[in-house]
Amino acid sequence: MLLGMLTGEHDAIAVQDIGIDNTTCADGLAVGRASAFVGRVMSPLLSGIYTLQDDTLLALLALAYDSEGLRLEPSALAGVPGMLRVLEDSPLWRAWRQHVGLDSPTIQANTTHIVWSTGGSMVPRAVWEEEYQRGKALLASRR
Repeated sequence: MLLGMLTGEHDAIAVQDIGIDNTTCADGLAVGRASAFVGRVMSPLLSGIYTLQDDTLLALLALAYDSEGLRLEPSALAGVPGMLRVLEDSPLWRAWRQHVGLDSPTIQANTTHIVWSTGGSMVPRAVWEEEYQRGKALLASRR
């Protein structure tokens, strides 16, 4: 989606066209070529889009389970870092917040961040356990 929107090519370009293999633990998001319809509809509605590393998703998977008991699939956690990026204290993010009208402390104090996290119940237990253990190991290595 990001590639199609960024280039304006939408479904006329795929990640494989620029050397990305489209292999990820976030299989629910592994769409190498965006929909011809969706990209064009969503472009004017989005003010930001980002990518994540698999390691980030796996660490979040372990955190979600350990802290909240949520057994999610990696792709269900892709929205979590977005709220942190929006609040990041950097010139880029400060400018973006000002541009979209989110720079007021009052607005920020009254904002609710929602991450729609679905998925995980159909992931085979052995696959989920392997991803969970990889996430735990990543978290341990960051300490």
